[in-house]
Amino acid sequence: MSGHKKIVKICNFPCTETIVCDVLTAQITGSINQVVLGSNLSYTLNTGITATNDSIITYHIDFGTGYTDIGISPLHNFTNQPIGQYEVKIYALTDKGNIIVIAALEYNWDGTTLTSLSNLTINRTYEVIGSSLIRKNRDNVITYHSVDNTQVTPTGEIRVICPSKIDERFDNADLTLASNTLYNHTEILCDVVNASFTGSINGTIAGTTYTLNATGVVLTNDTIINYFVDWGNGLTDLGLIFTYNFNNQPSSKYEIKLYALTSNGQIIFISAVEINWDGTTLTNITTFPVIINRAYQRIAGRALQNYIGNVINGTPYNANGTAYSSIGTLSLTCPEFRNDYLGVSDATNGFPTTSSVTPLENGSSNRIIGAQLLGAIIVASPAFAGAIDVTVYNQYNVTVAFEYTTTINGAFHRVNIPRGGTWSNTLKRDDYANEGFYTAGRIVFAYGAGLAGTVAAPNEININWTT
Repeated sequence: MSGHKKIVKICNFPCTETIVCDVLTAQITGSINQVVLGSNLSYTLNTGITATNDSIITYHIDFGTGYTDIGISPLHNFTNQPIGQYEVKIYALTDKGNIIVIAALEYNWDGTTLTSLSNLTINRTYEVIGSSLIRKNRDNVITYHSVDNTQVTPTGEIRVICPSKIDERFDNADLTLASNTLYNHTEILCDVVNASFTGSINGTIAGTTYTLNATGVVLTNDTIINYFVDWGNGLTDLGLIFTYNFNNQPSSKYEIKLYALTSNGQIIFISAVEINWDGTTLTNITTFPVIINRAYQRIAGRALQNYIGNVINGTPYNANGTAYSSIGTLSLTCPEFRNDYLGVSDATNGFPTTSSVTPLENGSSNRIIGAQLLGAIIVASPAFAGAIDVTVYNQYNVTVAFEYTTTINGAFHRVNIPRGGTWSNTLKRDDYANEGFYTAGRIVFAYGAGLAGTVAAPNEININWTT
């Protein structure tokens, strides 16, 4: 149709709306206020540092030793740390959610003194989002509005892609050792104290009662809970002055042992004395007084010690980090826990003086009794002529040899019978060939706990046989 114009309205309402960021340049400047004193390192961070276009909430400090701190007044002591060069990182935690490393400071630690190696000036820039805006395009006119639709004027650079929050924390400490070929390690040291028992002990006899007196024993560098004694027959007693009645005990030589139980549970052997009991009378074999000189080591405590290779680094310390004060000598080698208790009686025999052996039915027996000379040969009498079964019981405190001959072989056969042992043999049994009969036998005291020519304590060998 003529006379009519077609009017196209390009845009009388917002054609586009886009979320954008008003990006600002933030800056943290100033200098670190530090105090280095011996092994101590501290900072005062609430003065001397200025933030622009952002604000600092607090600080996070990584001291390079695995130790971290948060706040404006962090402090760390480098005692017990390995010798080396350390990098301390200081982070600012800002109001806009950023974690910015504002300084990485180098220090040298020689085991005694910490030395600062870095410039303390700060000049750290980064980008932050000033605000998020709505960009409106109306009739090619661009305006910016806040989320409540208030028109605003941007103060920074408008970007569609907004910068992310910054987190510049490092996971690992940054320690450079004085020599990276050396192995840093921590060892447990024992505080070793040399202790000793000195003085003397005495033993006295009153009839069948024996008294051992330990009141003269002196202990140095340790604490005792109690003394105890082993009477040599399996019986023990606690105390300081010990008495025991040997009535009804087997005739024998007895070794009485004195021990001490210390406060840390160690059992220390102090000394032993010997007595003889013949069933009626006690006599001292040991000469009194017995002088005591018993040295041993104990552990007074334990400390931690740092090393670089095999070189000590720093001073010993407790598990809680406090300094350890030694009592004795600190050593990597710890003495073993002592338990000197022998655990067995030590009478030279534990058998009664009267025979506890019943002769075999329809058999004969022979007894060898009294003290016997070691190395001597005792011929059994009567001989075993015609015997087919022989049993020998040895109740002496030494091993003896039983030798015998038979009608088949006139040479002596030998068997060893230990103290308290029994040997038995039948020559003529249904399941064996005829080996003849015993013709002779003898006991040889040649295997004793002593030299030939000494005397075995009185006791008994009982020989039984059947025909």
